[in-house]
Amino acid sequence: MIFPYRPYEVQPTPWFPEGIVYRPTIPVRVASAGRDTTVVSLVDTGADETVLPDFLVSYLGIETDTRKEATFRGIGGQPVHGVFGDVTLELQEGQRSYRWETTVAFISGPTVAVLGRHGFLDHFRATFDDVQRKLHLQFYHKPRRRRRSKTGMPDRPV
Repeated sequence: MIFPYRPYEVQPTPWFPEGIVYRPTIPVRVASAGRDTTVVSLVDTGADETVLPDFLVSYLGIETDTRKEATFRGIGGQPVHGVFGDVTLELQEGQRSYRWETTVAFISGPTVAVLGRHGFLDHFRATFDDVQRKLHLQFYHKPRRRRRSKTGMPDRPV
């Protein structure tokens, strides 16, 4: 699956004097309790968790577990409180679609959805092509255990 980076306006910097930066953001479908919505999300290899805005909790009827809470710290070190819940995520490109269940964190405030290592990147091989401004994702298929034959040797693939 290949997704083009999307342009975002930023304050001009020496690296981005025009004030435009291209980021690997993709649309991902979030579902729970028979409801769903699509959220444009930043794919971030530096994020340990997948984090979504907390308005989705009430909007999708997600059950969160207050016993499973955490405080996260971003680049600036500011603490952000999050609570965890289970959702189904789905990624589509054309006729291809991949769906999986995972646990994500919900945080309050005007946040961007972040697809981190747990909950998203642990399901894909990701290649970030900054030159062509494209994100390549390959879904990991969980390997099946090889059965052993009566001799105790692994069966050969057919």
